[in-house]
Amino acid sequence: MKIYTFIKNGFEETECLIPVDYLRRANIEIKTVSFEKDLEVTGAHGIKVIADLHWKDAKDKITAKDAIFLPGGLDQSTGLRDNPEAIEALKKAGEQGQTVIAICAAPMVLAKAGLLKDKNYTCYPSIEEGIKDGKFTGKGTTVDGNIITAKGPAFAAELAFLLIEKFKGKALLEETKAGLLY
Repeated sequence: MKIYTFIKNGFEETECLIPVDYLRRANIEIKTVSFEKDLEVTGAHGIKVIADLHWKDAKDKITAKDAIFLPGGLDQSTGLRDNPEAIEALKKAGEQGQTVIAICAAPMVLAKAGLLKDKNYTCYPSIEEGIKDGKFTGKGTTVDGNIITAKGPAFAAELAFLLIEKFKGKALLEETKAGLLY
């Protein structure tokens, strides 16, 4: 099982890099995937990262066992929402029952892909106004079946810990937290 993290220019650095870092510390294979013309992607606050893979190379590697993670950031989220390949990948993930994770503004992308229908979710306050399907909880994190959502940057670590426990168990979560002095 791998987690593929979709990023475009304008991604929210905290929401992306804290989960990627913490999950890697827990030995969970998580890859960043650029939806830009090359591997370099610039975050909402000017931090440049080099993605592990480009979408053209990742799209045929994602299997039904894998998860997809969408960090937030308004430019990132609207960019992915308006990207037919990203929406198609998410629809396929939904059909296969894959775990799909979104934080901050990114649940708008899940809504466009039809993944929030009859699901509880959370997102950055006010983003829910544009989401017609699903039930907004307003909580820091919300899990409903294979859909996992988080509210925003302050919940990036909580989201990472939730994922570590889900994929590797409580013992590794506690070990990872101890290593982080959490």
